Amino acid sequence: MLHLLSRAAWTVIRVVGVLSAAVASLLLLDRVNRPEAIVDPGVAAVDTTKRSRLLVLHIDSWRYETAVDSTIMPQVAALRARGASWEMETVFEGFTIPAVRAAFSGHAETQLVNFIQNFRFRALGLESFFQDASRLGKRTLIVAVEPFTQFGAYFEQRAPDTRGLNMYEADRLRPAMAMRGWSDEKFDIVVCHYESADWVAHETGVNSARYRREFAYADSLVAAFAASLGPSDYLLVYGDHGHSPAGEHKTGIDIPTFALLLGPDVARGAIVGPMPTTNLRYVASHAIGVTLRPGPYDTRQLSRVLPIAADSTPSLIATARRASASLTDYAIALVVAFGAVGLALLLVRGVPGEGLEWKVAAVLAGTFIAEVGLQHYAGPGVTVFPFVLIALGGAATRLAAAWRVAIVVLGVWFAARTTGASWVAAPPGLAGLIPLYLIAIAAKLVVLDGIAGRTRWRSTLAWATAIVLVELRVWDSPLAYAALLGAGVLTFVRGRAAADRRLAAVVILSSLLYFTLRLPLFQLAWIDLFLCGVWLLALDRDDKWSDALIVTGSFALTSGWLASGLEWGFLYAFFPAHLVELQVQYFLPFILAKLPLLLVLSLVVAGRRPTRRLVEVLLLYTGSRFALAWALRLGGADAVEIWPLAEQGMYLTTFLLAGVVWTWRPRAVPASVGAQA
Repeated sequence: MLHLLSRAAWTVIRVVGVLSAAVASLLLLDRVNRPEAIVDPGVAAVDTTKRSRLLVLHIDSWRYETAVDSTIMPQVAALRARGASWEMETVFEGFTIPAVRAAFSGHAETQLVNFIQNFRFRALGLESFFQDASRLGKRTLIVAVEPFTQFGAYFEQRAPDTRGLNMYEADRLRPAMAMRGWSDEKFDIVVCHYESADWVAHETGVNSARYRREFAYADSLVAAFAASLGPSDYLLVYGDHGHSPAGEHKTGIDIPTFALLLGPDVARGAIVGPMPTTNLRYVASHAIGVTLRPGPYDTRQLSRVLPIAADSTPSLIATARRASASLTDYAIALVVAFGAVGLALLLVRGVPGEGLEWKVAAVLAGTFIAEVGLQHYAGPGVTVFPFVLIALGGAATRLAAAWRVAIVVLGVWFAARTTGASWVAAPPGLAGLIPLYLIAIAAKLVVLDGIAGRTRWRSTLAWATAIVLVELRVWDSPLAYAALLGAGVLTFVRGRAAADRRLAAVVILSSLLYFTLRLPLFQLAWIDLFLCGVWLLALDRDDKWSDALIVTGSFALTSGWLASGLEWGFLYAFFPAHLVELQVQYFLPFILAKLPLLLVLSLVVAGRRPTRRLVEVLLLYTGSRFALAWALRLGGADAVEIWPLAEQGMYLTTFLLAGVVWTWRPRAVPASVGAQA
């Protein structure tokens, strides 16, 4: 017992150590050779005699496509003729807190690790529109729960009493509270944050009837706010970010939002854009009689909306890009590098199996770095695993010729799909989808039959039918996934034969994979084909290149440059959307834990436990992302450029953790490889 406790304690230490090291690396990277932004949002002039009050409606998650759809929002369409509207670029970080910060501070700063500022609601002490309004003696009321707290105590903040109400019901009370402050209490500035639109988009996607009803209601709010304006008042209605069709938004997804401005001197019927979110500070300041210096604002676009002079000088928001000249930066990089090597040695200590020779490790590291280069120059979908698949299939000696040809053809097909193309591009029409699904189902049958053995063909067929019905979302409900998961667990616990337990592990992992990743159906078909290739090659070889195939293929198909990598829609099956959105930091372990599922499933299909060699391959693959991110930062790159590498590094960290944890488990899935092809 003490031995098992010691083993468990070491596993916990390794997990905490790896996660801490990855986050610490990115935190330090944020502070090394940081590009110095030249921002001057200062006040140029004040004339409050010409302009007066400002009413603001912030519609959370307002897609541009939804805003301009007159069948959903007809009153917004009518108001666009009375004022100015524009497509608005969301901030790179893609969440409400940084979007609001950029809108009213006039500056958008992207950091690699910004969870403290983006998910902990507290005053940041930054210069903002609200400070300027306070200095002029303007009274500001904000009806919101949390996003505006970051601007400090320069306004009165209120929210409805939620006792006895759900969050949707409480959110519906905010507009009326804002209108009372505007009409009855005569606040100079009133801001209302309406959040239900975001929650509904997350829960249902953007094509549901409920989504249309929600934004039809938001349309009525815009009309009601517009009707309350006096002759000299302004109304600014804007969104903070959009949503993908699946109902997701996150860092790096460019989904435009929308803004509408009404006021006495606003150009009627003007439609411009796209404009950056940071321009909202200039617009809001103009409404209360403050003229800002041109500085970081796109005055060329703004001059088409407001009667201002377009400034022809370059925007001061530009940053100075230069290689670091600081010895401290390089010293920090060396400390991080030595720390990473020390952590790697700790991780592989005691792991069974032979490790990589240094020459092989160098070749693999070069291959992984080349993959990143190809992604940058040839297309974000490029990955090396199809080429490894082709090479291994061609070199196979223990497989029948037909299987070798099938593996090579599969690798060529994957290469054609990933070179210069996006992973998220579906095959065109039913003529492309139906054959893909049929071939994928056949591949699944080959794998399950190979694992279970021909004598169990009835149970294999039953398992395959159940998995396919869940995979293709014929049975698409939490109960269906739970039933498949429960059946797999029961079989795993009761199974005596190694093949039965291994097949049950495939069922368990498949259920979790389909439910949590929520990938497009055609991509699930690609996963079936990939797993078939892995299973066949496992019958022929067990070496560093088969490890590289499993690692690179699992990563590419799960989260390599995919918008859905950090998507957490599966949580809405158990928790209200507002709870997930407002407390997402507490759900991060569950969100990240779904990422290595395909890696683990691939290893089970191959009939292997992670060895020291596999852990070292994972270390090389993960380390290449972090090392390149540091090299780029020291060379002058900003966080937006580095983000893809940093994001991939964090995802791969979870792959590494899954491999390390498995090697330190007392028991694992039996390593038999099943029937020979």
